[in-house]
Amino acid sequence: MIGRAPQFLIRYGVFGVQVFFVISGYLITTLLAREHEKLGRIDLKAFYLRRFFRIVPAAYFYFAILFVFYWAQFRPVDILSLLTFTSNYNIGRPVNVAHIWSLSVEEQFYILWPVTLSLFFHRRTRILVWAFCLSPLFFLAFHVLHLNAYRPTAFPTTYDSLALGCLAAVLAPGLDFLRSRWFFLCGPLAMLFYWPLWTTRVSGLIHIFFLWPASHLCIAMFMMHAIHRKYWLLNTKPIIWIGTLSYSLYLWHVPFLVDPRITSRFSIFWIFACAAVSYYLVERPFLRLRKRMRPVGALNFA
Repeated sequence: MIGRAPQFLIRYGVFGVQVFFVISGYLITTLLAREHEKLGRIDLKAFYLRRFFRIVPAAYFYFAILFVFYWAQFRPVDILSLLTFTSNYNIGRPVNVAHIWSLSVEEQFYILWPVTLSLFFHRRTRILVWAFCLSPLFFLAFHVLHLNAYRPTAFPTTYDSLALGCLAAVLAPGLDFLRSRWFFLCGPLAMLFYWPLWTTRVSGLIHIFFLWPASHLCIAMFMMHAIHRKYWLLNTKPIIWIGTLSYSLYLWHVPFLVDPRITSRFSIFWIFACAAVSYYLVERPFLRLRKRMRPVGALNFA
């Protein structure tokens, strides 16, 4: 299926990852700020326990199935990097887990940002602004240090969209102006700035220091616009259900798109079927277990 798609559409897959990062940064920061407001602190132990139950069981279930069916493809370093969520630095990872680089970046964000926010809560805006402004320099540094193989997936070169999502959460009370219907244009603009064909027509420095940061900024602005406007399409039951399955869909979609033995016109059906099994038999039971383990009277943070 991937081979049938135009190449520029395939490369837009990374754009979808950036959208996910922005949304993730916003949600996590919103929850942590709410906790700090109510408790006067951030309970890091409780946060990491919640993230463990949310992320690890479904991921390890997916890894276990792959280890059984594709055991010959996995080296010890592949297994280790998957289990420790460091596969974004494992360049030779098997194609069936190539997409796990973004989950690894996400997990590294979960480790770093809550601690930083807990220690420097009142300086959070300054930290995020500096982080976003410095991110192109990290991208350039990887090039200068001849680490280009790691540049598309390393945390220092991919965290900027996460930082923008965090910043959107911090500045949310002052962003009501994004309610205007004209800010829906931020969505198309984000895609225009991320247009892969720019890489062959403009200087690499312009791409690094302007086009990608502008695209990620537009993604964050469109996200806040959609939150304010509450578009009916995004709140219909089918879309909400797909959102519920989104993590399992993310985990399970790749094998049915890259393995010629199982790729077919019915791939989308099998992707949803596996995602549904993962959600209802793995994700949801562990989420219920997490809820039961919450102390009586504790605040209900996701």
